[in-house]
Amino acid sequence: AREVAAWAKKAGVTQEVQFDYDCPERLLPDYARWLRDFRQSSSVDQLSTTALGGWAITPGWREVEKAVDMAF
Repeated sequence: AREVAAWAKKAGVTQEVQFDYDCPERLLPDYARWLRDFRQSSSVDQLSTTALGGWAITPGWREVEKAVDMAF
């Protein structure tokens, strides 16, 4: 996450970043942690992610939801 955040800063990305990652449901807590690490390491104003429909009924979804401003 820190390496991607450093790249984003270097590229001048400061307003919004959206990640599109088809994360396996069992790894959603890890993905949420990665998103939080990215947010802490970057200077973006808005962080969002695309989500798979099945995520909404998994235990890890709440963590992903808390880590981003928006999910699509």
